[in-house]
Amino acid sequence: VGELEQYQGAPNPSVGVLIDDIDFSGVGGVATLFDTEQIDVLRGPQGTRYGANALAGMIYVKSVDPTPEFDLTAEALAGSDSARSAGVAFGGPVTDSLGYRLVAHRYQSDGQRNNRFYGDADTNQRDETTLRGRLKWFGGDAWTFNLAGMFVDIDDGYDAFAIDNSLTMLSDKPGKDAQQSTGASFRADFEGKLTLTSITAIADSDIEFSYDADWGNDDAWAPVLYDYISISERGRRTLSQEFRLLAGNWLVGVYALRLEDDIATLNQGEYFDPGFDFADSLDDLFSSDYVSTNLAVFGQVDYDLGAVARLTAGLRLERRTTDYSDSAGLEAGPSDTLWGGEVALSVDVSEAVTSFVSLSKGYKANGFNLGLAVPDEYRTFDAETLYNLEG
Repeated sequence: VGELEQYQGAPNPSVGVLIDDIDFSGVGGVATLFDTEQIDVLRGPQGTRYGANALAGMIYVKSVDPTPEFDLTAEALAGSDSARSAGVAFGGPVTDSLGYRLVAHRYQSDGQRNNRFYGDADTNQRDETTLRGRLKWFGGDAWTFNLAGMFVDIDDGYDAFAIDNSLTMLSDKPGKDAQQSTGASFRADFEGKLTLTSITAIADSDIEFSYDADWGNDDAWAPVLYDYISISERGRRTLSQEFRLLAGNWLVGVYALRLEDDIATLNQGEYFDPGFDFADSLDDLFSSDYVSTNLAVFGQVDYDLGAVARLTAGLRLERRTTDYSDSAGLEAGPSDTLWGGEVALSVDVSEAVTSFVSLSKGYKANGFNLGLAVPDEYRTFDAETLYNLEG
């Protein structure tokens, strides 16, 4: 279930990505894996276990917790294509109830490409820096508090296509596939007769995706003049709040997410073929601003059917409102109320084998199509629904 609106229109990713409870859905390139404790890949519609919703599935990345004793982890790597990296992670107790962990990692490689126009330069290079920090505090017998922060700088080049399908590039305007993100989350857990969880998270990302749209230079295309470039710059900010209450075999929660996304795209170039006396040019600058607010309630219950069988049922109800405007004069604000859920039956066939069958419904909000030439009757489209049967 793919994406169609990465650089245009309303961002509404089909796959959710959470990193230490911070929502990076749609911009998950910052999920670097050094000092990672666990990765959960949940396939199919999600929305009754976590606050974030996803039509096609959820990826949850969790870094290593602070340890009760001092711990040091170091890593170094060297490989082909000039690959090299180094990382260090360390932490331990500050007091009997407070622990910390700090992480730093750097990765570089030449990107398996060389640009002949720039003297075999590594214009498809990878240069990725990750900094993370965590604090964990035990507030008495019942409360646990976790504070996580991260800064990731993905400064990768993008010069990957050669006219002759080789690994030697001819581009005179190589691009970038870069992302700089900061994020933080604060999680509070209370465990008594009831388990209460509160998660507050914020993220800010600046993203650039650009490329030489003709993949060549003046000498490579001569006598034809063929020179194009595409540059897209995006800023994305998210703020989310989630409350979950767990008691025995049931869970209920509320979730709110505000997303702000702005894009500026430049497509520019010119073409002239003297053999056919044909010329064309392009100078298109497009910008847009988008804001959405999601409010949801969700719940799930597990019911034992005898000693070996369990029935699970979950439901989610969500209200989504949007506000969009762009430099082409389009203003749109579609809103929608959506619902999804899941029913699953599992049976323990033996101590080593469990069978199950589940039916889930996921959703993706309505939206709008861009472009001055789009007829009014096709300007908006309805919400998507996905039914997933698995066993």
